Amino acid sequence: MGDRMTGKFQNTLHHSAKVTRDNVTGEEVTKANAMLRDIGADLNPIPKNLIYKGSMAIHIYQSEILGQVFFMGQVNTLADTPEETASAALSNLRGDAQNYYGRTRQTKRSGF
Repeated sequence: MGDRMTGKFQNTLHHSAKVTRDNVTGEEVTKANAMLRDIGADLNPIPKNLIYKGSMAIHIYQSEILGQVFFMGQVNTLADTPEETASAALSNLRGDAQNYYGRTRQTKRSGF
């Protein structure tokens, strides 16, 4: 997005966005959670030495017809991951996204 479009999106998001949160359940969700955990386990770079703990994902959908953006978080796949660990992972993901968009990763003194 250009600077003008980014500003417009941020303004809409912060001032006039309607936020609704729904829990989605069912067989499809159960299958998707199993698939995400399988992906995380399969991507383990050193399976003999690293214990896979869990995964989380965000899925982004846009409706041109409705002019809306939808987000779906997938977090039941975190299993027994401590909240502090998941929070650090989320901060790291934010930095990865900043790099993806050509921005500089913002870090704290801790490195996150």
